Amino acid sequence: MKMHEVEAGEMVTLQWSGDLTIRRIAELKGQIEEALATATHISIEIGADAESDMTVLQLLCAAHRTAARQEKSLQLCGKIPEQFRSVMNLAGFSRHIGCARDKAGCCLWKLVYHQLDEQSSARSAATN
Repeated sequence: MKMHEVEAGEMVTLQWSGDLTIRRIAELKGQIEEALATATHISIEIGADAESDMTVLQLLCAAHRTAARQEKSLQLCGKIPEQFRSVMNLAGFSRHIGCARDKAGCCLWKLVYHQLDEQSSARSAATN
């Protein structure tokens, strides 16, 4: 599993690829905890070769809520790989509105949903 951290002042970008499953969830959690301790803006880029399961979605959801409570931001950036999208859909994380806990209207999965919608629209426009 390749995990790379790029720091730029108050922003940290975690670049995750390879195994993003329960086997490595403790490592991923540690990276997020370290990023939250040192930065106010955390971006996570999921590599095209990432193999993910539902545990990484749960981790990202919890990390996003933690970041929001600390008045920090956590977001996914870059192109969302097809396998990750599939896990999101199968696990019920694809949503156009936030869950009941999303009082501030900043649900990570709602933002990803709109990002995926924009990517799909761009692909459609490019083929027409």
